[in-house]
Amino acid sequence: MSTDRIAPETIAALLDGRLQSVERERVLAAIAQSPELCELLADAAALRGESVLDTPSLRRRPRRRWLVALPVVAAASIATLLLLPRVSRAPTHPSRLADAVLESSSNLDDLRRRMRSEWIDPPWAVTRGDETVHSDQGRAFRAGVRAFDLEAAARLGDSAAVSRLAAELSRGVASVRGGPPAAALLNGLQRGSAFDTRARDAAINSVRELYTDRNAFDLGAWVSAARLALAAGNFAFLAESGPGGRTIVSIANSIGSRTAENDALVGVVERLVRATHERPGAERNLVISRLLDSALVATGR
Repeated sequence: MSTDRIAPETIAALLDGRLQSVERERVLAAIAQSPELCELLADAAALRGESVLDTPSLRRRPRRRWLVALPVVAAASIATLLLLPRVSRAPTHPSRLADAVLESSSNLDDLRRRMRSEWIDPPWAVTRGDETVHSDQGRAFRAGVRAFDLEAAARLGDSAAVSRLAAELSRGVASVRGGPPAAALLNGLQRGSAFDTRARDAAINSVRELYTDRNAFDLGAWVSAARLALAAGNFAFLAESGPGGRTIVSIANSIGSRTAENDALVGVVERLVRATHERPGAERNLVISRLLDSALVATGR
């Protein structure tokens, strides 16, 4: 497929996670087949301080020297687009959740220690002892959990955790249809762009867009954020009127009516909504903690 059919503006939208599903599938298919588009993606990412994948699907052919110098107009178009204000992130986005959890947390040094000792290991490995995920919903949920963990690790300045989490997410999406560009951005985080907010946003947006059950992804991110809020003593996050309480209601509304496909997801969310509406206190926090552990078992499978 010729690069004439994929405009630089479209590549920029792909990096920002702004493409609709049909257009995104077309662009991903073209990138997988075209060295020119791979180079265009690489140059667009480079303008943002990001690195691009070194995976077989994006380097099947040798780099062509003439591609290094993209047309001036195309390069300028990408640069201009990337300087525009970012589209607002939803409250369920890991960066928004991290804002709500960490900005109201006083003991960040303790959180850094806990990140290294606890969050770096997948919670489901402890609760289930099984890395196998059998459902699309489970894969989306786990991706949401680890996307938030990645964002939190970057905010806390833990480069080792960031590298490990980005590698884990990259392995998870590499085999998903349309996954190589998302894996490219994740690999770029491992190579130095993890502490660039826009680079993380682009990577996380690209991962989320891979999954049809985005409510499961959002729930995974929320569950991990709630776990960190409890660890940080940020109990206000989980109050009915707090950012976490409002966001879990938003996820419930997005899921909508119970169906055979989303039955488990709805059950988890309903219990979490009820818990955040309880009177604040140690008993409520204990109930929520147990529900979060149960959610990791029930949903991430």
